[in-house]
Amino acid sequence: VQTLLRQRRAASDAAVAALSEEGLDRALAGHPPIGRPRPGDPLSAREQRGAADAPPALRAELLELNLIYQERFGHVFLIRATGRTAEEMRDALRSRLDNPPDVEREVTRVELAGINRLRLARLYEPSTGTGASGAAPTRPPAPEGERP
Repeated sequence: VQTLLRQRRAASDAAVAALSEEGLDRALAGHPPIGRPRPGDPLSAREQRGAADAPPALRAELLELNLIYQERFGHVFLIRATGRTAEEMRDALRSRLDNPPDVEREVTRVELAGINRLRLARLYEPSTGTGASGAAPTRPPAPEGERP
């Protein structure tokens, strides 16, 4: 299983690295803003748990910073949210607002690869054979050439 996971991670990393700018934009469009997971999407809600548990003022600040970020860079702020607190995500968002667009694009690509690696690891976790939550994945894998 570990060998298969390593192979899948390597393939995922290569796919993210090879994404065209248009492909990266399509991948980013599939991710909800931090603090606003898609209703009915347990994967998104689980990954963003740190933001969901934040006080209302901090959630409002995250929303405001998300809007500023989207206006500046033209896409959703992407961060591997799993295991991060709302404060950590807010601080990263603030910090990344200062990045030049080309630097931020590369940081975003690295974050996307990290999210994919984490999701792959969950699929291969030992338990009932269904991943970290004990539930089957909510989406089938994307066809080759699409969002990794």
